[in-house]
Amino acid sequence: MEQFMGYSKAELLARRKPGPKRIYDPIKIAEELLEWVDDDDSLNFVQFCGDHGYLPGLIWRLDKESTEFSEAYAIAKMKLAARRERHLNAEIMNYGAYQRYQALYDPFLRRDETDEKDADAKRQKGIKDSEQMNLIQLAKLAADGKISQKD
Repeated sequence: MEQFMGYSKAELLARRKPGPKRIYDPIKIAEELLEWVDDDDSLNFVQFCGDHGYLPGLIWRLDKESTEFSEAYAIAKMKLAARRERHLNAEIMNYGAYQRYQALYDPFLRRDETDEKDADAKRQKGIKDSEQMNLIQLAKLAADGKISQKD
């Protein structure tokens, strides 16, 4: 049976006391985020959540619900993107760690990648549409007896 800190999942659930839903102040968390991101050792939001005891779902919810938090979150992302790129260029950060998440932090990179993917999808759709039109034309020509298929 799976154990956590010597307790089974069932024991932990039984010990859990239901209480009032926690209320978080998005402006206070936004201020904490902006203060945290100014530290040069800050590299990702997992670190912020761990340091402050927040779950990722809270950050995502506040990003949707609070304009003030959303703006602070966007600023923090850009600061982290710039710092991560500096760390990569200074060979402090591994390229794999940088590349995997950089689009999350860098809105300019994310937009370029999205635009590129959209253009490629449009190009592929155009190819499929052309192929479909060619098949339709061949079928019409065959139906009119203008072409025939011989073995």
